[in-house]
Amino acid sequence: ATGLRFELTPPDTQTGRDVLALVERGDISGMSFGFRALKESWDITPSPYIRTVTAAELREITVTSLPAYTDSNVEIAHRSLYAQHPELRQTGDNRRRWAELAGL
Repeated sequence: ATGLRFELTPPDTQTGRDVLALVERGDISGMSFGFRALKESWDITPSPYIRTVTAAELREITVTSLPAYTDSNVEIAHRSLYAQHPELRQTGDNRRRWAELAGL
């Protein structure tokens, strides 16, 4: 499967910071999509049936802890992590800082 890749720069608001923190911590790790299939095919041989969407109109993307697509995942690119926490760019052992960020 090809899948869907996207990039998002969340706003510097409490909600945006909360979402980043929840993704970093692993509380939010999946995605759900709202779309309208424009071109699709069905394989009715197996059970359950397999639907292949080859063209779609994407209506929304949601990061969620209960994804509609269990194989989906969401992660923060290191450049985003470093933008929020520039001290992590330091060379050397960052285990102590990671523990602080994790609240340990």
